[in-house]
Amino acid sequence: ALNLQPNARFTTIAFSDIVNNAASWAASNFQGATSNTVTDSTIFNPSNNAVYIQAGAHANFFQRSTITVNVDFAAFYVTASASTTLSGSYVQNLAGHGVFFDAGAVHGRVMGSTVVVTMAARNALHLLGASSNTVTTSVLRNTLGNAVNINTASNANTVSGSSVTALAGGACAVALSGSSSNTIATSYLYGAGAALCLSAGAVRGTVSVSTLTSPNDALTVTGSSSNTFTGSWIWGGGDGARFDGGSSGNTVRLSTVIGATGYGLTIAQSTSNWVYGSYVQGSTAAFITGSTATVIGGTVLVATNTFGEALSFSDGSRSLNLSSSTLLAGSRGAGLMLKGGGAGLINVSTNIFMVGARNGVYVATQTAGTQVWITSNTISVSTGPLNTSGIRLEGLLTGATI
Repeated sequence: ALNLQPNARFTTIAFSDIVNNAASWAASNFQGATSNTVTDSTIFNPSNNAVYIQAGAHANFFQRSTITVNVDFAAFYVTASASTTLSGSYVQNLAGHGVFFDAGAVHGRVMGSTVVVTMAARNALHLLGASSNTVTTSVLRNTLGNAVNINTASNANTVSGSSVTALAGGACAVALSGSSSNTIATSYLYGAGAALCLSAGAVRGTVSVSTLTSPNDALTVTGSSSNTFTGSWIWGGGDGARFDGGSSGNTVRLSTVIGATGYGLTIAQSTSNWVYGSYVQGSTAAFITGSTATVIGGTVLVATNTFGEALSFSDGSRSLNLSSSTLLAGSRGAGLMLKGGGAGLINVSTNIFMVGARNGVYVATQTAGTQVWITSNTISVSTGPLNTSGIRLEGLLTGATI
């Protein structure tokens, strides 16, 4: 229907219906064509891509157009090309990807557009080997699978000022894996499975001033490192945020993290994760298990369950620095629960343990050589009928250092 070949430049197609029924051709095909514009048009293909931007087709611009397909080809497909722009448009695919930036697609932009798909294994936005692309003020939605998938070797991409929703159980609003330095800013993410899923080498990413919500765990980070979550609202019907599977060097700061029925924050089998200046709430506010060198500072930890702890440190976890924080536990719980088997240096300093818990600090049997330093804290406990303790020590080994 529309086929722009090399040397096609500065062409404008406006107010047109671009339709191709051939299974072997895209409705709109750009090959080596640069600086062309399609505006105020309808592009439809029932059997192949609606738009196909091929190698060397740079700086092409699509605006105020409707782009639809009903087949397992991306509606808007870009590969090995730079600076493709999709603006103010509506993209729909009932059987495949909506917008697909493939290998070598760089500096592309999706602005003020709506992309809707209804396919479990496809995405409204899919990036694979595509870097430095930007999505702004757009709506991305998938009713049956992940809405956005930023995949292997897709680096330095940004989603900002956008609404991203995945409505099917188990689906993530945004899923990242094998990618680096991607950014989500000032956006709303809702996923029926999780709002944001980082896995298998998603590193050095940034999430800022965004809302992440899910009826399950809102934020899941597995095997991913050096990511930062700042100034965000993270609410899960299960856990608020979960770091596991060897995740390391991640930071949560100036954020609110809430688990409605689960833990506010879980750190499991992970190393050197930090929480600063945040509010964390859950049945047990923060649950640390099998993890090393966790740092929590300047944070409010609130347990909502009667038996909940503000902070539980358990199952062989090693080394903890808890400072300048406020802890409120359930009436039968502990502000800080150091369960058996802990190791390393556990430093608890300049914290406030609020009235209400049965125990302020509860220390069970730690491994030989563990040092627990409890310094300059204000510890208040419940005034109820139960036996209460500011600091309770149980089963310490001979020669233990407290």
